[in-house]
Amino acid sequence: MPIGMDTVEGNQVFYHWGSTGRSLTGIGPLSRPRALNQLAFRRDGSSPSGNKRTLDADVTLSTGSLLHFIGDTATMHGPDKTLVLSQTALNFPDWTTSAGSPAPFDFVLKFQKPFVYVRGDLIWSVYYTNPSDSGLAVNDREWTGPQAGGSSVVGTGCGSFTHTMQLENNGPGMAHGGMRIRVNATGTQANTPTWLLVDFTASNLSVGLCANLYASPTIMTYLTTTNATGGLPYCYVGFPYIAAAQSATIVTQILSLDPTQSPLPLALSDGRSATMPSNSSTASKEAAYMWSSNPTTTGTVFFGGSLCVELK
Repeated sequence: MPIGMDTVEGNQVFYHWGSTGRSLTGIGPLSRPRALNQLAFRRDGSSPSGNKRTLDADVTLSTGSLLHFIGDTATMHGPDKTLVLSQTALNFPDWTTSAGSPAPFDFVLKFQKPFVYVRGDLIWSVYYTNPSDSGLAVNDREWTGPQAGGSSVVGTGCGSFTHTMQLENNGPGMAHGGMRIRVNATGTQANTPTWLLVDFTASNLSVGLCANLYASPTIMTYLTTTNATGGLPYCYVGFPYIAAAQSATIVTQILSLDPTQSPLPLALSDGRSATMPSNSSTASKEAAYMWSSNPTTTGTVFFGGSLCVELK
């Protein structure tokens, strides 16, 4: 992962495996169904760096979708979530010298139980702690990011319930999942379900709730449950790359359950509007990755590639 990178050097580096510990996740399709027994990483071919060390690691796998992804390792995995490895004192190799370009996949995490991949997008997460060397090691990475379009507010929500919204376009290189809406939110009830409302022109309708409706639900999709403080991590709702959708206006609003409201126990966030940016690049890959420093589980998801890993 990404597909096609087995014998090709990536175009970026990524610093990892040091400090006090991190979570690292990748998501994307594999080339064929298979039983997976290990996950392996390789050093960067042109800038090798990273001392030999030991670390403790858990590896979790599941299947999900690049078209609906939550930037939180605590909630991102699918219903087939499986802890395939939990081990202390794993040996990380010496990456301080060159081993060719591309280098071999020689940091190998052998699973304690297999995971059967059939179809869809595979999600892998590595949570590591207690590295015996705090220096970062340089991983090979293939990633070309999206063009992003910021949003503006078109109307206020219920109380302090607000959200951010950004549109992303990775171009025709990501034919399956090249366009997406990124949102997060604060200020609603804790531990409550949320839905994203999407329209293509801003409304301003009184619907008997504590805020007006600015995004009539031409599209309505479930996001996830809010956290203990009434916030949402970054949530990504994607769709295939469609050239004709470039420059289109997209309006969003978030709906949540809220038992403090009456007569209907619902709350609406503010409304936001943005224009889908244009992108003709074919360089992005059908994959994404995310990292966070322990104990934080949330982060930004980077679409358009991932660390170069081998799953077999």
